[in-house]
Amino acid sequence: MPPTSDKKPRTHNKIPSDPSESAEQAIDDSGWEESILHPGFDDDIYYPHIRYGRYTDGEFHQTALQHLSEPIPESATTASTGIYFLTRKEQQRVKFGVSAKTIQESCEQDGRVAYTIVAESDALEKKIPAQTIVSWLMTFAQEVLAIEQDEYQLLYSGGRSIHLHTDYYVAQRCLEDLKADVIEFNQTENAELDVSLYKPKSQFRLVGARHRDTDLSKVSIQSDAKRADLTSAGNQSHPLALPHTIPHKRKKNSLVAGNADRSVLPNEYETRLHPAYIKQNYSVETVAVPEFDESYTNRYFSPYALTEDGERSVCILEPTGGPYTKLESQEIYVPSYVYAARGADGEYEMFRRKAPVLLSKPDFDKWNYQLGDRVVIIGGQSRNSRIFTVDKFDAEAAAGTLALDGDNREDALRWLEIQEYDIGASGMHGERKFKATSQDEKIRQIQSELERGEREPRYPEVLSVSCSLLQNGGWQRAWDWNKSVWDDKFDPEETHRLLSDVIQRYPEDYGHIEIPPR
Repeated sequence: MPPTSDKKPRTHNKIPSDPSESAEQAIDDSGWEESILHPGFDDDIYYPHIRYGRYTDGEFHQTALQHLSEPIPESATTASTGIYFLTRKEQQRVKFGVSAKTIQESCEQDGRVAYTIVAESDALEKKIPAQTIVSWLMTFAQEVLAIEQDEYQLLYSGGRSIHLHTDYYVAQRCLEDLKADVIEFNQTENAELDVSLYKPKSQFRLVGARHRDTDLSKVSIQSDAKRADLTSAGNQSHPLALPHTIPHKRKKNSLVAGNADRSVLPNEYETRLHPAYIKQNYSVETVAVPEFDESYTNRYFSPYALTEDGERSVCILEPTGGPYTKLESQEIYVPSYVYAARGADGEYEMFRRKAPVLLSKPDFDKWNYQLGDRVVIIGGQSRNSRIFTVDKFDAEAAAGTLALDGDNREDALRWLEIQEYDIGASGMHGERKFKATSQDEKIRQIQSELERGEREPRYPEVLSVSCSLLQNGGWQRAWDWNKSVWDDKFDPEETHRLLSDVIQRYPEDYGHIEIPPR
């Protein structure tokens, strides 16, 4: 249980928004383009930053990272749940206009983020009584977090939500554990706390911010507040304040880095980490960060990012080394040649690059792949991915599908399924695209639909039919069919290469077919 505080109960104006001079230092900018894989602990000084959000012309935008000592912008309505501890060079990058997201991800990767522990429920819009929601939040605080009454406060958002603020923080590597506890709490208590808060880069409404729909302010409320009390309280004005309890003077320019026993966070924040969400080092045999050559990108691929809505990522890689861990964050990566990868949002992509690929603890536990293996990772919300090896031809075919314009994850998975790999639930939402029939029947169905113009020709499906035609009708049959299906998009050079690859790769099935000259 967290230590009992002897402080007096807090009020919602505990956190002032005192203005101060900018904390940026004029430093030498040489080497400021250093890779985010090696942000460089060139000193033991961190600079606390935060990111605000605001509405402009009805659309929500996040600002650049801002030093914590600077005043809250008057137009801001939200703040990041995370406090980001920038190195001196990263602070200079902010000055040079490097995107806030890039620097946030660098801090996340190295464990230099402290997330305030908050909770909320927007069940007011479902006409659930305020007292019921307050009861959920207080039960979560007292029984799950096991904190004292003077270590948390209740607030009305000014709109459809009631919020819980606490004095505690959680480190990057334990954010998922906190989320899991909220999910379990919802299930056991039949509650409706919002679980989307517990992810990197989340924003949370500022105290005093006026809701754009109701013009009511976010303000502190009593535990016995009823619906009418919320509106009355929200009509009061209040200066903007952070939803965080800041454990040091806001004007303080810099903080000393921690010793990495539990985290690399400054001591002021490490001592405010909730005891239930502190992890010691993984008991896994991993090596320190290897030296990367110039061919490695400064980006990494995460199979788990943006999977909250049930979407799945697809990554096809070849390991170039064994897994390693960054001792500061305890995150595990495997250095890889990434044939192709597309994130769960369908937009983030990586093709034919050397880059680290993030492994969750469950995925690391089952990782037994060697140099030269072609590995497919299908990532999801559970962080317990579907991982399997494929042969080189299938790796290239699936990667070629992912590399086509647009979001082709489903096509790549369909190709792998047709080749009889177990991809788990088919499609991106678990719905099967084919009836549970034999592979030959699936291929005949695809062939018929392509010939009737009911299906757009796409690389994996055309190739699967071509393999069948090669085996049963020979080279000319497959060639003529490709020419007919692709019509004016027919590429003789590419078709010759693909059909030749099939014959040479699988001589036991296609060795009787003679490859004609180009």
